[in-house]
Amino acid sequence: MKKIMLGFVFLFVFLNCVYAAPLEIQVNPQNVTAKPFTTANYKLTITNNQDVNDSFLISLSGENLFWRMTGVILKKIDANSSDTVNMVFYPTDGYRGVFEYIVTVSSTTNPEIKASKKIYLEVPPDLKINNFSVTKEGNVLDLKLRIYSIKEKNLKIEFRVKDSKGNVIASDSVMESINGNKLVTKQIKMPDNVLAGEYTAEAKIEGTNLSVSKSFSVPEVHNVVKKREVKENPLYKQVRLVITNEGNVPEKNYRITESSSIDFMTGLVTLPEKNCYDREGKRICEYVIDEIQPGESKEVTYTISYLPTYTVYIVLLLLALGFVFFSFFRAAKPKINKKHIKKSENRHSIVLEIKNPFYHYLKDVVVKDWVSPLGHVLSDEIKAVKPVIKRLETGTELVWNLGSMKPREERVLTYDIKTLVQGSLKMPRAKAKMVSKDGRKIKISSNPLIIE
Repeated sequence: MKKIMLGFVFLFVFLNCVYAAPLEIQVNPQNVTAKPFTTANYKLTITNNQDVNDSFLISLSGENLFWRMTGVILKKIDANSSDTVNMVFYPTDGYRGVFEYIVTVSSTTNPEIKASKKIYLEVPPDLKINNFSVTKEGNVLDLKLRIYSIKEKNLKIEFRVKDSKGNVIASDSVMESINGNKLVTKQIKMPDNVLAGEYTAEAKIEGTNLSVSKSFSVPEVHNVVKKREVKENPLYKQVRLVITNEGNVPEKNYRITESSSIDFMTGLVTLPEKNCYDREGKRICEYVIDEIQPGESKEVTYTISYLPTYTVYIVLLLLALGFVFFSFFRAAKPKINKKHIKKSENRHSIVLEIKNPFYHYLKDVVVKDWVSPLGHVLSDEIKAVKPVIKRLETGTELVWNLGSMKPREERVLTYDIKTLVQGSLKMPRAKAKMVSKDGRKIKISSNPLIIE
């Protein structure tokens, strides 16, 4: 195994010797930054892969060659050896930027053997912006600006945030003392409910033409908040809805759905458009707001009137009271009833009942009844209160003068008649008149009577 490994090592060395370039160069570092009137140092490594000693000429091409300080321009290097040469530059004032140079090393014995490398020398300006970054967290922007100054300076940095139309929506500034590289940080709060879209953050150093910008985006946020205020009294309930768009995009055709008992009447106050329908014992009403801009509040106010329900209750109450009053009035009013009792084929007993249910006192009570000529009053058989009987061609009139009646007093008057014809005999209504305690005259009558 060891023999195999040694064989690979010898083969690698052999191939490297066979295929290596006769001349190789390396420059380290390849990029150098130097202020004016300071040195910039490079190390040039020359490798002679030839089997003979050789001398190599070092040349340089590019701008401002006078910056190179006097150094080695010819270097002798033994066969298969390397050596290092220092190259020193001393930039002066008046030149700024990145300068490219080409370092060429060539053999003096064989000019065809040569190698080249590019190197760069940056002479920074007195003041520059190296980097600018923007980080967004909610409505707060975290701005980071890296500034380089060749010497200490007190600078005012202005920060601005613009929308897609170029309008400034937020700004701030900061004073900083800069010497060399320094990171300047600043936080700027954007307005609430800023619209979704593309925005630009800018940083500018006052008194110079140095500025930098960075774009960022604000995503869409939908957030509608609804607050409900209720004022209620015995007649109605007023509901005030305040709808606020706390998002960053306009809300169009925003719908609000409210429900109430189906027996209540809903009246829209704020908006003309409404759509109400009944479902599962509830009245559902929808209100539509055309548009709500971010940060804007709209109101919807409607009332729930209790009058329809109260009206039903009042009507029912009035009907009940009317029925009670009517029943009481009928029950309290004096009454006279007329009925008959059949004693034989053509003989009947007529009964008159006079009742005074609730009136405290009645006076001058007079009762009259009438019998047609087809019936004969048997006056001799009247045993109770006897009436005054008047016999006329048109019939017989019976009159009772009862005088006074006390509350809840009842009087019963009876008389017998004999019908003179076969069949039915129609008896007219019995009538009574009286005077109440307060002097009001009262007249009442009974039902008609048909005797079979």
